[in-house]
Amino acid sequence: MIVIANDAPSIAKVKAVAEENGYEVRVADHADEFKDTLDSFDPAVIVLDIVMPEVDGIELIGWLAEHGSTARIVVLADNALYARLARSLCDARGLILAAGSAKPIQMADLEAALARS
Repeated sequence: MIVIANDAPSIAKVKAVAEENGYEVRVADHADEFKDTLDSFDPAVIVLDIVMPEVDGIELIGWLAEHGSTARIVVLADNALYARLARSLCDARGLILAAGSAKPIQMADLEAALARS
């Protein structure tokens, strides 16, 4: 199972690729919906956009660590600085970063990250 936290319409491609790889997918377009979704089940993979309104992906990484997430995380970042920050934070908080990608994510990169999960 995968949870995607992203507020962009282009996330439909990511959802389609995940489903083609056999995953059940839930999409959350804001932090409260993301947290509620994670309360319902424990996903194998989380695709997390760093830049989102109100609560960003960096804050959600902290929340995931506080809640003991064991999911593999695929980070989508608008620039290299955000990607490095997310990687450092995941490493420091004991989370599993499966991949970091600039947006828009290349579908081949996503498929490779899902194959490692």
